[in-house]
Amino acid sequence: MWNVIQSALVAMLTAVAAVGIAVIATALLWGAVGRLAPHDYHDVPMVQRLAVIAGLLFAIGVVLGGPTARAYAEARLFAIGGPWDLAFGEFLLQRIVVPFGVAGEIARKAAGGQWRIIYPAATGLVLAAVSAFLAFRFWRGAMASRAALGTLILAFGVAVIAFYVAETTFWLVHKLNFWALAVLTVLYQRHRNAQGH
Repeated sequence: MWNVIQSALVAMLTAVAAVGIAVIATALLWGAVGRLAPHDYHDVPMVQRLAVIAGLLFAIGVVLGGPTARAYAEARLFAIGGPWDLAFGEFLLQRIVVPFGVAGEIARKAAGGQWRIIYPAATGLVLAAVSAFLAFRFWRGAMASRAALGTLILAFGVAVIAFYVAETTFWLVHKLNFWALAVLTVLYQRHRNAQGH
């Protein structure tokens, strides 16, 4: 009995640590962009939103077309010894470094004519460039350069965090499969009761 409680506590603490990394990374990203970009950067939402959308699209492209794309198959999610059956440290080392080395994989898929798979990543890169160029339309001189650099950092940071969130979600569902099912059941019942069924 104690082993079950102990393993559940370790799993929950690991889940909190995994989610905490995403929260801390997001706060650091917004802080870095806020310090680097001009003080009125947030007053021009078009530049900022394009950078966020670019990052999200690139992350989707990495999930769909990157080297770990096969790991998202439903049959592999709960497999013992499968791609998600990793300790927390292994997960961070093996799965989270993927966005940094994905350019070669995306280029190979593009050369092989698999544009449909990598289209989101390519669109994300184009939008990141467009949002950086737009900075020069709204600011001048050094402020424009700071805004463009902040925009590119924002797009890159959003891509990395979004990819981390996707990977962490699948990893947590694998690790907490029983607990995830229990939480989903409780949420479903709560939703059903709120609707008066």
